[in-house]
Amino acid sequence: LSLPMLALMALCAVAPALYPIGNWRGEGFGRAYVTMFLSLASFEFNAEFLAVAFANPLVGMLVYLNLWFLSFVFCGVFVEISAVPWPLRLFSYLSPLRWAINELVHAAFAGESYDGAETCSSSTSLAAAGTSLAGQEVSCPRGFYCAADASGVHCWGRTDDEILAGLSSAFSTVETDDYLGRDLGII
Repeated sequence: LSLPMLALMALCAVAPALYPIGNWRGEGFGRAYVTMFLSLASFEFNAEFLAVAFANPLVGMLVYLNLWFLSFVFCGVFVEISAVPWPLRLFSYLSPLRWAINELVHAAFAGESYDGAETCSSSTSLAAAGTSLAGQEVSCPRGFYCAADASGVHCWGRTDDEILAGLSSAFSTVETDDYLGRDLGII
C-alpha cells in the first residue's frame, strides 16, 4: 500500500509545483518524478526500519527526525561538502537529498537556454550598445552577461552547460556532468 501512495505523493509534489507554477520544461518530468518518488521512498523505508529497530517506537521516531534533519544539513546546499569534517562527511554521502537535488537541477536545466544572457568576449569588458546597458561597462569574465544584471552576480549563463557550471560553483551538490543512474541508485 505504501508504494502506490508514494507514487501519488510524488506526482502531487512534482506535477503542480514544478511544471505549471515553476514553469519547468516538460522533457524533464519523468526524471523529476522518478527522483521525487525514490527520495520519498528512501525516507519512508528509513522511517519503517527505525520504527521497528527500537523497542520503544518513540525512540525510533526521534532517531528518524535526526536522520531527516541531518539529510537537510549535509545535502550540500547549506554547508559545502568539502567543509564538513570527517567522519561527519559520511552524512553528506548518505543523504538522499544530496543526490536528489542534483537530479532535480538537471531535470530543470538540461537542454535549457536563457534568452536574457548574451555571449561576450572574456578578454575585454564590453560597452553594451543597443541594450538596456548602453554606455555602461559590463564585466565579462565568464563569456556571457545578463542585461538585467550588470554585476554578473545573479547571471548563471545562457546555455544549460553554463547554467549547470554556475550552479555547481555556488552549490557543491550540483554537478555539471550527468550521473542519472548513479544518483538514482544511491538514493
